[in-house]
Formats: sequence, C-alpha cells, structure tokens
Amino acid sequence: MIVKTTLRNTPTATLEFISEIVDANGTKLATGRTVHALTDNAGVLQYQLPQAIAERIERMTDWLGEQ
Repeated sequence: MIVKTTLRNTPTATLEFISEIVDANGTKLATGRTVHALTDNAGVLQYQLPQAIAERIERMTDWLGEQ
C-alpha cells in the first residue's frame, strides 16, 4: 500500500492535508483530509500564516512539484 499526501493551499492560516491510500495496482482504498489551524504560543487563532511558515510551505510545495 502507498499513502499519498498533498498540501492544499488555503486563503487562511490553516494547513490542509489531503491523503489517499492506494494498493499496488493503483486502486484507491481510502481518502482523508486533516485541517490544522495555526495559533500563537498563547493559543490565539492566527488569521494569516507567519512569513517564515509561508516561505517553508512554498519551498516544500516547489520541491514536491519537481518530484
């Protein structure tokens, strides 16, 4: 089995991961999604990604696009 996970761009300060599990023949067995809201150290919900996080996500998605 293979688990494939992608990161979906969102307009808010959330990280949305879309996953699917496929067997060796490529048959989709399951799909799932998790959404992670970002907070500061005090637990206050953030409405915009911090610049450092946004840059890391951009580098990661660029790297994944080259795979």
